[in-house]
Amino acid sequence: MTISSANLGRLSGFANVTIGRSDGTGTTKVVSDSTVAASDTFTLKNATVNVTGGTLANTSGDIALIGNVVDVSKGVTANSGNGTITLQQLTAANTLTLGADIENADIANLNAGTLVWGVVTGGH
Repeated sequence: MTISSANLGRLSGFANVTIGRSDGTGTTKVVSDSTVAASDTFTLKNATVNVTGGTLANTSGDIALIGNVVDVSKGVTANSGNGTITLQQLTAANTLTLGADIENADIANLNAGTLVWGVVTGGH
């Protein structure tokens, strides 16, 4: 599944939007600089979530990237830097991998007031 700016622009004004697969069988990829105005949380969910082809911003709320591999080589911004970005593994039994390794350069691409890592109820 690929996410483009044109597709996300159609989702503005919605709340708690989730795009992707919860069965862990695919990849959700942002392919161009994309902005959505979804109140509450905008979620990308799949076995692999890539924000590598363009930036991702939610101007009205938070962002959750849920996958066993999450690559954020482009910028991710939640609520103009004041929201929450959650990076969470798809299943609590799996380890969350940020790109090939957890690197400062990847983490520096996250622009939020709060960063949540893993499943809050005891994930990795």
